[in-house]
Amino acid sequence: MPTVIEKVMGKPIVIVTFEGHITIEDAKATTVQVAALLDTYGAPLYKVMQCDRAHASFDEVMMLTTLSSKGGAGSVTDVRVKPVFVGEHLLLDLYVDAMRQEAFGAIDIPVFDTLTEALLYVDEKIHEDGAYGGV
Repeated sequence: MPTVIEKVMGKPIVIVTFEGHITIEDAKATTVQVAALLDTYGAPLYKVMQCDRAHASFDEVMMLTTLSSKGGAGSVTDVRVKPVFVGEHLLLDLYVDAMRQEAFGAIDIPVFDTLTEALLYVDEKIHEDGAYGGV
């Protein structure tokens, strides 16, 4: 699987790094692993997804959008998960725009150019929400 999942110790953050071609099976496996982290560390859990070195076909992005909208444990529509993306390409923008639609969950997912920018944003949100629980 072209995915690495790292828990940031002491913070309610998990970094998911996607590399290469991402399939539906990869996305499902990642969601299961994030759900397990939720069970271990609790919620909320900020899920920072690095997609700057990943790719998928248009059809796969549409399937990922449908899969994400089902609200499974650990997915971007799981209310315990706070999703954030890193990367820029047209299909990522398509996914994020689709997820804003009511039919797919009506969630707004912030997107950043770099991991540093994303983590600064998450740290700010943790501080604002008082979600800094030392997990």
